[in-house]
Amino acid sequence: MLCCVPQEGITLALSLLSPGQHIVCTTPGYQSLYSPAEALGCRLSPWKPRRLADGALHYDVSDLRALLTPETAMLLVNFPHNPTGCTPTTTEWAEIVALARQSGAILFSDEVYRTLWSAPGHHCVAATCLYERAITLGALSKAHGLAGLRAGWLVTRDAAIMEKLCSMKDFTTICGSAPSEVLALMALRASDAILEKSRALVAANLALANAFFERWAHLFEWPTPQGGTVGFPRLLRGESAQHFCMRVLRGCGVLFLPSDVYDYGLEGEEPGGGERFRFGFGRADFPAVLARFEAFLLAEPATALPHS
Repeated sequence: MLCCVPQEGITLALSLLSPGQHIVCTTPGYQSLYSPAEALGCRLSPWKPRRLADGALHYDVSDLRALLTPETAMLLVNFPHNPTGCTPTTTEWAEIVALARQSGAILFSDEVYRTLWSAPGHHCVAATCLYERAITLGALSKAHGLAGLRAGWLVTRDAAIMEKLCSMKDFTTICGSAPSEVLALMALRASDAILEKSRALVAANLALANAFFERWAHLFEWPTPQGGTVGFPRLLRGESAQHFCMRVLRGCGVLFLPSDVYDYGLEGEEPGGGERFRFGFGRADFPAVLARFEAFLLAEPATALPHS
């Protein structure tokens, strides 16, 4: 186990790669999960979600199968996924791990939202429990709500991989903050109580979000997340997400992230992808913020009229 700031964990894991190697990564996503590999000179194949007939987003395992080759050095995944909220079923997760093993690739699994499940049958165990060449990234920043501690970890059963990670850590932070580590240990010992509170908060907020998007179904398409604290709704009136998010920010002070932040919605990707935006529902003040956002929508004649 290697204690580190979560972003440091990503940097250390990607330091295992060499220029020219092939990687596959879930997209859209934060650049920090794959950009260091691209900067190193690796070849990236993005694993993109499909939009299903009912509007749901889904990472299809058959698409992943087509991307992986015997030359693939690393498969990078992030489930529950940020920003789509997609989470594989336990059966799909086993298939993903099996494909990584079949290709011989390292499976780097960003699991900072793990344990925040919303849909039955999507409770996935840590990748490192299933595959000897997996690396699991964990942290206290998301499910535990303790981002200020800057505490996370990498776990792997591969001794050679761990030796390389530890060696690279000598060139980054070397060691963590002792006060943060003490507080992190206290949090982990109280993990059951903290996670129960987090899951209750997320469940209550997701119920509010689902009801909101049902009321505003004429304006948004809402693919209900299977896990995590974010979703990726789509505007239905043809307005770009970037323009919409800026209007909302200026109009009521609520911040959403448009899809172009994630380099998503470009030519050749999902039709309407440029109309998607990241919608977070993990904060305690979410009910008040959602009410402010709805008041903004109601004040717009173009959006208020179809609303019942």
